[in-house]
Amino acid sequence: MRTNQSGGRAEEGTALMVAIASLLFLVPVVGLSIDAGYLYVVKARMQAAVDGASLAAARSLNLGQSVESQAGYAKQNAVNWFYSNFPPGNFITNNAQMDTTDSHVRVYDDPANPNLRHVDVTATLDAPTFFMKWVGVHNVSITSVGYSSRRDVNAMLVLDRSGSMGTSCSALISAAKTFTGQFSAGRDKIGAISFADNAYLHNPPSVDFQTKLGYINSLGTSSGELDTIACAGGTATPQAMMLAYNELYKLSEPGALNIIVVETDGRPNTVTVDFWDGATAGIASTSTCLDKNLKKKSAGGFATLASLPAWTAGHAMNSGGAGYMGDIPAGIIGGIGGTDTGTSAFLLFNSWTSVKTNTYNETANQYPTSAATNGCAMSTNHNSVADLAWLPTTDVYGTNLVNANYRTVTVSGGHISPVNMTQIRAAAFNGMDAAGTRIRTNPILSAHVFTIGFTSSVDDTVLQRVANDPTWLGTSACNASGDCVFDRDQPQGSYVFAATTADLVPAFLSLSSQILRLSR
Repeated sequence: MRTNQSGGRAEEGTALMVAIASLLFLVPVVGLSIDAGYLYVVKARMQAAVDGASLAAARSLNLGQSVESQAGYAKQNAVNWFYSNFPPGNFITNNAQMDTTDSHVRVYDDPANPNLRHVDVTATLDAPTFFMKWVGVHNVSITSVGYSSRRDVNAMLVLDRSGSMGTSCSALISAAKTFTGQFSAGRDKIGAISFADNAYLHNPPSVDFQTKLGYINSLGTSSGELDTIACAGGTATPQAMMLAYNELYKLSEPGALNIIVVETDGRPNTVTVDFWDGATAGIASTSTCLDKNLKKKSAGGFATLASLPAWTAGHAMNSGGAGYMGDIPAGIIGGIGGTDTGTSAFLLFNSWTSVKTNTYNETANQYPTSAATNGCAMSTNHNSVADLAWLPTTDVYGTNLVNANYRTVTVSGGHISPVNMTQIRAAAFNGMDAAGTRIRTNPILSAHVFTIGFTSSVDDTVLQRVANDPTWLGTSACNASGDCVFDRDQPQGSYVFAATTADLVPAFLSLSSQILRLSR
């Protein structure tokens, strides 16, 4: 029997032709998939380099002593970052274009927010194809664009210069100057307050902070107000925090990143209060001190505001701006505090010498020191509070000194009473905690609070509470006290512990890095 071999060969020939024809379509499709995958990888790596370049540029806006030089540093750092992460010829690409011209790196202010700067980064290159050459496409041009922003930082340093800092003062000064060296002169605004049993404003937040305060960074070093800090006295942390915040409030730039940085090596132990509540004075009925009319409390003295000795001449809180707090009036106002341990309290105002025969010296705001006293303890001994009947429940800045959920104080008749160092310390803790809450929650201008605890004498829980730092929750310090709290609805800061003077610079640098990350 014979078979039809010619028909079989015809079918085979047809199949071969179909296969060849299929290859003509299949190879380009497969090749296109391979090329597309390659181009996707190139684009992803290039985009990562561009994004990193834009962030590097924003971080570099703190370099230089002028806005123009900062933009120059930002542009150059963007270029350096891009080529470090995507060098020429990477992934066999060609003609990579990235330079410091505005067409590739643009630094500019936000038109709606003067406290916001933007960095736009653009890079281009040519990527070769492998299979698309078959259809005449030899290279594909790829463009990647990255964006980054940086808010100006408005910060107040609150630095502890109490006596316990002692020989560590110089280390604190260097660390604080290193902090100021990390920010953008001419754009950021930084000020400083130092505190012991009182507070001193070294400089309100200003763009020339490096000249005013001093700085240390890779560009050099300069002396300023920070170098004048000398350590002695108590720890009036609540007062210093509110005075620092008042300076940010007067500046009134909610579009900026507003920051308070508190450094302390001790526990709050001093409060600044008004011993006149509008109707009565906080002088004990058993006190032999005399008012301006030479009357004791038991004889009807201290009954009016006009009869009170002026322990302070008053203080204008808001000169140069619309401050958060009202002016401090002249009157029976002063600080009262002590040490972190012990029972002795001291008075931090110009107490008077009570007399029986001499009249009050209006110019000196006291009774003549040459006259015989009548036994008023405050006239000769600032370490006695026997003549005081009570403390108010708020300090002179309006901060609560009573908190039923934190440190216990005894309140009687609307006042904190009796007056002793246990009560004063508890009030100071509550005041510091309340100051942090007020700063974080003000509806007009809220701020982040960062804290540094120096040496083991600090109380970790109050510094955690003030910073609203969740990373300390669950630590042994927080578990032991049960006092740590975190409110996720309030601005979050950070508490850093510095055990020794060698840890102060790293602590301040850690906070400056976190603040700069927040500013982006």
